[in-house]
Amino acid sequence: MAMLAGAFAATPSSAHEFHFETQSILVGEQVEGIGISTEGGTIGCASLKLEGTTSALATGEIKVSPTYGGCSTVGFPVAVNMNGCWYVFGGKTIGKDTEFRLVCGAGEKMEVVVNPAFVHCTAKLSPQTSSQGVGHANVGSGAQRELVTTFTTKPMTYEKVGKTCTFLGNGKDLNLTGTVKTKAFVDESGTPGKQAGIWVE
Repeated sequence: MAMLAGAFAATPSSAHEFHFETQSILVGEQVEGIGISTEGGTIGCASLKLEGTTSALATGEIKVSPTYGGCSTVGFPVAVNMNGCWYVFGGKTIGKDTEFRLVCGAGEKMEVVVNPAFVHCTAKLSPQTSSQGVGHANVGSGAQRELVTTFTTKPMTYEKVGKTCTFLGNGKDLNLTGTVKTKAFVDESGTPGKQAGIWVE
C-alpha cells in the first residue's frame, strides 16, 4: 500500500484541529455519493480512497493522496488522474467547514479524462482553493474513533482540452461531491497496525 509521507503540518491558528492517538497511517474509504459534477453533467465514481500519514498528534490540516475508481458519465468511462496532486483539508475555516485545497507539484495538474481511449475531453485542474470546503463529523469512541468527511467544495476552475467537451461545463463550475470515512492505524514502520483514534475539534 503506497502511503503519502510527511503529509501533515501544524497550523496553530486554525479554528479546527485534527487529533490522533499516535503516529498514524490514514485510510479513507467512500461512504456514499462520490463524484464530480459540472453544468455539463455528473461523473459518478464507484470508489474513492484517501491515504496519508502523520507523525503529529494534533495538527490544523491534513494532506491526503486520492485514488478514484470506476468513474463514468453517460455510459463513457472517466479516468481521474491525480498526477502527484493531493487534497488538503484545513488551514482555516469556511463557515462550519474546513478549507479545501488542491495542491500539486511544480507544473502538475489533476486531470479528469472523459473516455480515455479516445480522449473526448479532459478537464485540467491547477492548484487552487475552493470557495467552500469540507465538513467533518466524529463517529465512534476510543481507538475506534473515525472521521467522516463530506465534500461541499464549489466552484472549482479547470481548463477544457479536447473536441467533444459537452460532458463538461463552463470551466468555472466543477464541484466535488460525496462522503468519505477515514480511519487511523498505528504506523508500524510504514505498515498499518491496529486501529487508533482520529477526531476533529
